[in-house]
Amino acid sequence: MNRHSHSAYRLIPLAGMVLLTAAWLRQSALAQLGLAEAAARDLVMTEVREGGTDHRSRARSYTRLVIAGRKAYQKVPLAARGQLTPGLFAWVKAYLNTPGFSAEYARIRELKPVSRVYELTIEQEIKQEVDEQLAGHAQLKQAAATMKPADRDQMLANLKQAEAMLRSPEYLKAQRTEREEARARDEAGIERATAEWLLRYPATVGGFAARNLRSLLEGTAGVDYSAKLVTIVGEGGESLGFENEGYRTGKSWMWVESVLAGKEAVTAARAAAEAWLKELGAP
Repeated sequence: MNRHSHSAYRLIPLAGMVLLTAAWLRQSALAQLGLAEAAARDLVMTEVREGGTDHRSRARSYTRLVIAGRKAYQKVPLAARGQLTPGLFAWVKAYLNTPGFSAEYARIRELKPVSRVYELTIEQEIKQEVDEQLAGHAQLKQAAATMKPADRDQMLANLKQAEAMLRSPEYLKAQRTEREEARARDEAGIERATAEWLLRYPATVGGFAARNLRSLLEGTAGVDYSAKLVTIVGEGGESLGFENEGYRTGKSWMWVESVLAGKEAVTAARAAAEAWLKELGAP
């Protein structure tokens, strides 16, 4: 056996140790946050089904993942948060690379909005509506036979006028235009929704990860970690808020969460996000 073969054999246990260490770091991060593997996977998948992270949407600050993450990090000392964050990112990356996640992501992506399928053409719709109204008029004519002559004559005259209107070219043209415009609006809405859906769910899992990583970097930029928190008393009782009133309404929810998580955790998160983006080859 030559020298290179001996070197190769020595690398095998080393590679195994590296893999085991990475796996331990991932599981250690979950353990320190008090999260079980199944629970963590459920939180991530729920976030994916709801469209992922968006620092611009205040509603995203109330998702199960954000609330659970906030509570979990608050249990960990500030100094330790920066150490466990890379392990947490490693766990998420590993989970997103599993066949199970890829299959579910593909299924979710196929749930994009689709164009409405109409059972009838516009001309058929108009004809059906006119026929239904004329059938109703026929029933009214039968009922008119039991009315007093003056009332009957007035009823029949009104019906004759209504039937003439239903058959007039002007009415039919107006109905046609109204339905064409309504269908066009519906289709334009579907096209917008589809474009937004495909932007939210790119073609690959890597693209989805990159979009959310960029959102994290944008949302956590320029955080003032010295921002002072105070107790605010309002109509609904006491709540925790920033002493600086501009921070209360002028900052994104992710910026606020960054202050709560602390500089150590966010700095580590940003470094992990940038490294992951570089690995994905995403700008």
